[in-house]
Amino acid sequence: MGAGKFLKDFQPIADFAANSGPYGSLAVGTLSALFAIAQSKSKAEDDIRTALEDVRDRLPGLEMLGAIYYEKNLYQDRLRTRILLARSGVIELAITSAEYYLRSGARRWWLAVSDPKAFEMLANKVQKYVMDIREQGEQVLAQRVLEIRTLGEQQDQKISMLLSQNKSLQEGNNRLQAENDRLKLDSIREILELSSWSPEIQSERLLEYRDSLNRVGLSSHKVQWLDSDKVVAYRKERLCEWESSPASSMLLIVGRNHHSLVQRFHCWMSPLAVELILSLQLDAKPLAYYTFDIGDEGRTPVHKVMADIMLQLITVLIEAQPDESHAGLFPLLHIYRTELELREKHGGERAEKALVRAASAIIKSFHARHRLYIVLDRIDWCTSQTTLLRVLVKMTEDASCSVKVLLVAHAARWDVMIEDDRELMNCERLKSIEEKQDLRRR
Repeated sequence: MGAGKFLKDFQPIADFAANSGPYGSLAVGTLSALFAIAQSKSKAEDDIRTALEDVRDRLPGLEMLGAIYYEKNLYQDRLRTRILLARSGVIELAITSAEYYLRSGARRWWLAVSDPKAFEMLANKVQKYVMDIREQGEQVLAQRVLEIRTLGEQQDQKISMLLSQNKSLQEGNNRLQAENDRLKLDSIREILELSSWSPEIQSERLLEYRDSLNRVGLSSHKVQWLDSDKVVAYRKERLCEWESSPASSMLLIVGRNHHSLVQRFHCWMSPLAVELILSLQLDAKPLAYYTFDIGDEGRTPVHKVMADIMLQLITVLIEAQPDESHAGLFPLLHIYRTELELREKHGGERAEKALVRAASAIIKSFHARHRLYIVLDRIDWCTSQTTLLRVLVKMTEDASCSVKVLLVAHAARWDVMIEDDRELMNCERLKSIEEKQDLRRR
C-alpha cells in the first residue's frame, strides 16, 4: 500500500521524464514497471482486506443459521452442508492471507505480480458459498413458513372442533340446567298449590283485563280516564321519584272514581298498573305482579296472592342466579305450607309469620345488583288488606337489593287506614296518595 501510493504520487514525474530527452523512455519504462507491480500488490491486499471484512461480518449470521436450523430434513441438511463449505472456504482464505502477510516484502510483491487474481478468485469462492447459503436459507425459510401455515390451519381446525365440542357441552349443560330449574319450580308449585299456574296464562289474563279497562274508558264520555298516553304523562309527573330512586320503596295509589262513572267496579287508576306491568315486561325487568279478579263474588285470600307473587319471584331468582341452588328456601316454604294448613287449629297468626319468613328469605336471596318490581292492582279485593301491606312492607325492608312496589286500590272498597296502624305508620318506605277522578274538560 505504501509503495503503491509512493509511485502513484510520482506519476507526474514519470510523465515529465518521458518528454525529457533520449533517456526519458528508459526512465518511464522503469517507473511504469514499478508502478504496475505496486498496483498489483495494492489490489491483492485490497482483495484480502475486503474479503476478510466481508467474512467477518457474515460469520455471526452463519453461526446463527446453524443454531436455528438443526432439524433432520432435506432442506436443512443441504443448508448445513453449505455452511460447512463456507466455513472451509473462510479457513482457506484465512490461511492463505496469513501466509501472504508472513512472507517478506519482496516475496509479497512477486506473488502479487505473478498471480494477481489468486486472492480475488479465493474471495469470490467464499462469496459463492455465502450466496449458496442465502439461496438455501430462503428455501428452508419457505419450507418453515409452509409448515407454520399448515400447523396454523391444523390448530384452527382443532380450535373449531373444540369450540364445537364446547358448544355442544354448553347446550347440554343448559338443557340440564333448564330441566333442573323446571323440577325446582314444579316442586315449588306443588308446595304453594299452584300446579296450574303458568306465565302464559297469567299474560293472557292481563291482556283480557286490559281490554276490559279500555272498554270502560271508551264508554266513559263524561269523566277522565287513563289511556296509554295519559299513563306515560302520569309516570313522568307523579312516578318519577319512585322509579328513579335507588332505594327500596312502596307506593300505594288509592283511586277515587267520579260518582257519575257507570262501570263502578273498575278503578280509574287501574290502567296505570296494567300499563306499567306491560312496560316492565317489554324492557325485560325483573317483575312479579298480580291483578285481582274483581268479577268474583268474594275477595281473594292474601295467601293465594302471596303464593303467586313468591312463585314469580323464585322464577326470576332462578333465572337471575342460575348457579345457586336456593335450597334454603324449600324448608321455609314447607313450614309455611304446613302452618297454612293448620291455621284453623293454630290461628292465622302463625301462618302469617311463616309467610313473612318465607317471603323475606326469597327477597333476601337476590344479589344487591338487582332491582325488582312488584305491581299489584286492586288490592282492595284482598281478604286481608292489612296483612298484605305488612308482608310487602317487611319484604321491602329486608331486601338486599332495590325493590319497587306499586299498589293500586279502589277507594270505595279500601278499608285500611294507614294512620291507625302503628306498624304501617312507622314504615318510611311506604307512601300513600289518593287520586280523584274528575270530569273531562270540554
